[in-house]
Amino acid sequence: MSGVNTLTRTFKIRNYKIDDYQNLSKLKKDYGLDTVFIADDSEWDTSQSHSNDTDYRNQDDIISHQYVIKYAEYSAMGIVIYRQPGDKSFSFWDLISVVRYYLNNVGYCEEYTDGDYRRLARQLGLKEDKIKEKLNKSNRVPPVVYVGFFAGVDITAYYDWKNI
Repeated sequence: MSGVNTLTRTFKIRNYKIDDYQNLSKLKKDYGLDTVFIADDSEWDTSQSHSNDTDYRNQDDIISHQYVIKYAEYSAMGIVIYRQPGDKSFSFWDLISVVRYYLNNVGYCEEYTDGDYRRLARQLGLKEDKIKEKLNKSNRVPPVVYVGFFAGVDITAYYDWKNI
């Protein structure tokens, strides 16, 4: 997969068998649902918490994100990324980096279609030529369905969540 396919944070990988999460494989095969599924949980260091409310966490308190990610017929993968003391808080770039790392690792290398460029231009409010220029020589990233584990994670776990 061309483009950025590395993780800049410390990480650990868990590979799953091809048979794990077969229900997600069937969604693509049987229903044409072209989607990367990613489940996210985070861990935060309450001993260093900056909040007086123990039920509330600040983004600075989050020390890791644990993902389980799966696309179509490819194997599922578990990826944990860690934030070291003094590192920037987690951003959506970390999430997208995990998706791209996974797709590269499982050998996915599909290119963007003209339909993808039109859809992205419409969704992002940009000209199609601008989208093509930005994604030039980059392999396609399918649409992503993001799910938080339990009540532990939502989009506010990423410092730039208000920019979306």
